Amino acid sequence: MQTDVEIEKATAAALVRDPRVRAHSEGGTIKLRSQGGTILLEGLVESLAEKQIAERLIREVPGVHEVRNFLLVRPMPPRTDAEILLHVRHGLEEDPYINEKKLVVRVENGVVTLSGSEDALAKKRLAGLITWWCAGVTDVRNEIMVEPDEADSDEEITDMVRVAFDKDKLVDALRFQIFTRDGVVFLNGVARNATERQTAEDDAWAVWGVKDVINQISIEG
Repeated sequence: MQTDVEIEKATAAALVRDPRVRAHSEGGTIKLRSQGGTILLEGLVESLAEKQIAERLIREVPGVHEVRNFLLVRPMPPRTDAEILLHVRHGLEEDPYINEKKLVVRVENGVVTLSGSEDALAKKRLAGLITWWCAGVTDVRNEIMVEPDEADSDEEITDMVRVAFDKDKLVDALRFQIFTRDGVVFLNGVARNATERQTAEDDAWAVWGVKDVINQISIEG
């Protein structure tokens, strides 16, 4: 049986090997510790992608039974909790598909917790997506209940990524193809520039339930 020290070394090595998170893992801002095979992740990263990729890599390390991901995304620009709360509530109220009155929004140190209930899994996902798009948010904890309960599927995830692309003014949705298998989203197509390519990936990561994003988008020219 592996000790906590051995598991910590193995997880740290997994992060260092991946260039997507290496800069913040090797003597950087990602801190981890093991407690009986449960990994606690803390620190500050530059994007939601880094936060989720770090968790994905660690879950695959032998000896890891659970990952508690408390990594925060650097807020750009920083905002007070009151400003974030106002922005999130406004975003939820503006979307005609969401019943904002059934939701509870709490903000603490930039971390937004969504609770309450919606009648469709797609609405839970949409609420989380809108929240991630609000400036100053460092993490989103989507605890919205779906009533009645609804089975999830790869098709549901794909549909919400498409919705994200349609809503995001920085992304030309017609340029991209989306396919999901076992919660892993595959992105293909040709972006106009590097910013659009990264924005498409970030939008996919912001969809609740996505396990990984494989970005195969090329750049025009």
